[in-house]
Amino acid sequence: PEKVKQEMYQQLMRKYNIKAEDTLVIGNTETDLSPARQLHIKTAAFDGTYTKKEEIEADMYADFKMLGDMIV
Repeated sequence: PEKVKQEMYQQLMRKYNIKAEDTLVIGNTETDLSPARQLHIKTAAFDGTYTKKEEIEADMYADFKMLGDMIV
C-alpha cells in the first residue's frame, strides 16, 4: 500500500498543482506517512487510534483532542 499511497499523493499534487513543500499529510499509521516523507511532504501523526506516536515517525504529533492546537 505504501507505493499506492505515494502515487496517490503525487497524483493529487499534480491535479491541484501543489508542491510537496506546500503539502501536509495527516495519518495514523506508518503506511500513511512513510510515502509522504519519501516525497518530502510534511507529515502529522495522530495518536489514539491504531498506533502510538512513539511508533510513527512524523514532523508533528497530536491527538484528536488537540486538533485545534495544530497550526502549520
